[in-house]
Amino acid sequence: NNHGTNTQKLLYGIRVTTSSSPGRQQQQPILGILDSGSTFSAVNLAGAELLRLTSKSNNNTNDSPTQIMKAVGVDGQPLTLEMKSGIEFTFAGKPDPTGLQFFVPPPNNWKPWNEVSVGVGDLPVFSQVLGDGKRPFLGPAALIGLDVLSQRRIIFETGNGRKRRVFIEPS
Repeated sequence: NNHGTNTQKLLYGIRVTTSSSPGRQQQQPILGILDSGSTFSAVNLAGAELLRLTSKSNNNTNDSPTQIMKAVGVDGQPLTLEMKSGIEFTFAGKPDPTGLQFFVPPPNNWKPWNEVSVGVGDLPVFSQVLGDGKRPFLGPAALIGLDVLSQRRIIFETGNGRKRRVFIEPS
């Protein structure tokens, strides 16, 4: 079983969250896998709850019809994702050593990515690249696709080891 051996060497992950509006605290960041092979971004159910994208997490009583998208997972199986529109991703820095905030905010010249529609569901790719091959991955995660990545110039640092930098144009 070649679970993720070659793939993991090519993965880039950042801490992503949804943009906070004035007077609202920044949401808990989740792992965002940068995926230049995906045309759209998606968040698994655990991540959607932390980012308050689910009706359960934000007490949304809106009766508007749910938009869905049909897709094909990396395993070739069809899947249905609930679509959430108007999602503005941003990133979070390292955990704040001062303890004043949970995570260091982005620099002052950083502007969150433009709003996108995000698929919400447990895609098989999360278990494939983040799981242990025996049990499904249940932690919070997002797949950041070209709908977000194409908005800015991005440079991926190469090299050996797990720590590689990603340079993203601030706005």
